[in-house]
Amino acid sequence: MTTENPDRKTNGAESQQAQTQPQQETISYFGYGEKDFFNNWAEARTRFFRPVCSYLHRYGITADHLTLAGLYPMLFLFFPMFYLRLRIMGYFILGFHLLMDAIDGPMARFQGVQGNKGALLDMVDDLTGMGVVVITAVHFGYLFPFIGMVYVFSYLYMIVLSVGQNLAGNPFRFVVKTKYPFYILFVLKASYGVDWLDPFAAIASIYMVIHSIYAFRMLRKKL
Repeated sequence: MTTENPDRKTNGAESQQAQTQPQQETISYFGYGEKDFFNNWAEARTRFFRPVCSYLHRYGITADHLTLAGLYPMLFLFFPMFYLRLRIMGYFILGFHLLMDAIDGPMARFQGVQGNKGALLDMVDDLTGMGVVVITAVHFGYLFPFIGMVYVFSYLYMIVLSVGQNLAGNPFRFVVKTKYPFYILFVLKASYGVDWLDPFAAIASIYMVIHSIYAFRMLRKKL
């Protein structure tokens, strides 16, 4: 992990209730200046994956099923693949995790059940995937342990506090996303020894620590 997924899901009963109840704030860590872009991106993904969603829908597959299908292999198999020196299988698991994260939102939109329940599961999926990759990178020597520790904690704080800011009605304009560059640099380091992961994680951690401190201060003033 996408953490709002502006296209995430809720159950059908809640969709009907939403017509008569005030609209709730969506669980999201996107800044208000990015929402139009990500909403358009979500719509484009929905159109692209519509044939896949239609096919899976016939067999009773839901967006939550897709999210969990990407989460469980990541949680239980990614690290063992590197321990067994089967990096290619590890990359496949990571790619499948990201693919399921890309399809679950379009599936929710296709089924008309997008909402906060799915957005919350998406956020857990995103944070779990990041945690597993960082632990793997540190254990096998691809990432300096202290940098990895600071990176994963600052990533967690940034996500949670940015969501809090949005729910409090005081969002940031932009939130810099570091997940995908981190994953790419992890693969380059593990496969080819390209040593950019440590400096990238260190710089990203500095940004996320500053972001988190500022978000915490602003959120405390708002409460």
